[in-house]
Amino acid sequence: MMDEPPVTIFVRRFSRPDVRMPLEEPGDWRSEREWPIARTEVRILYLGRGDLVDEAPAGGGEDSFEYDFGAGIASGIHWGGGVLPWGMPLDQRLDEPGTLTYTTEPLAAELEITGQMRARLFVSSSAASAG
Repeated sequence: MMDEPPVTIFVRRFSRPDVRMPLEEPGDWRSEREWPIARTEVRILYLGRGDLVDEAPAGGGEDSFEYDFGAGIASGIHWGGGVLPWGMPLDQRLDEPGTLTYTTEPLAAELEITGQMRARLFVSSSAASAG
């Protein structure tokens, strides 16, 4: 046991959205010798005008929208605890007009995201309480 790699991770593979997700996630278990993984490449993406871009937009950027209390109704269900399967709708475009969305162009090749992602956002609200 002392000779085995000290880190074991599950790398989830893509699966098409479905009304009911399978009880077992598609993917593979893999062992690593260190954490963070030595071959990690940091990639920084910036919010553009509705997309994610590799370079910060000139002059910064600001997006705004008026709150829509009905946004999120197509977000799916999750009962938590792993007791019941959860599902996502096939098409969430119903929610897009009431939210801000940022999307990349289709990727040219597979991309593995392993570890912690971080987002730094500066947010303000005209409401007395945003929580």
